[in-house]
Amino acid sequence: RPPPLRLPRARPPRLLRLATAMEQLWLAGNLGEGRRWLNDALAHAPEATLERARALHTAGSLATFQQAHAEARQLINESLTLSSSLNDEAGESWAGLSLGLIEFVADDPIEATRHLKRSLAMHEARGDRLGVCRSLIFLATALTHISASKEQGRIELKRALLAAHQLEDGWGEGFALLFLGFADADAGERELAATHFRGALLTDALGPVRAG
Repeated sequence: RPPPLRLPRARPPRLLRLATAMEQLWLAGNLGEGRRWLNDALAHAPEATLERARALHTAGSLATFQQAHAEARQLINESLTLSSSLNDEAGESWAGLSLGLIEFVADDPIEATRHLKRSLAMHEARGDRLGVCRSLIFLATALTHISASKEQGRIELKRALLAAHQLEDGWGEGFALLFLGFADADAGERELAATHFRGALLTDALGPVRAG
């Protein structure tokens, strides 16, 4: 295993931006290393800035992938609160989406839908089509995990899949195909499920997320 990357000598705000900008590298390489970079950068830059809000969000996202739900909630909630205090509606909207994802991964789809409905409404108010698409995908997926709304969730996933395709959002399209396949299988639609699973497997945009 290669030695851990050393934090560069840089001013704290610049280090925050650097560690946040490397999110895709952390996701494709080493989640633990990314969390270490972000935690160190955050510790040296306590000022209430947009850069800190973004870094908190990224750190929370990495923690979510490592199933560290309590820490992820704390980081994303702090990001949401800071974004709200700075009138950063974009940051607030995306933080709400991430909170929904955390609760979904933690097997609480009802709490997930609460966050995701709010995130969807905020993205719609801002006219953020990608935010609307991603919020709808996760909201629909959460709905398919609630007994009373399984079919509604499947219908919304189809709508989200179309939105992702129109936006050329490969990641969103792949995610929607994957969970639409699970929803189809749960509904007894095996052939349709297989079609959607094949589509998800052919979507390179999902990419690997490696723990560590």
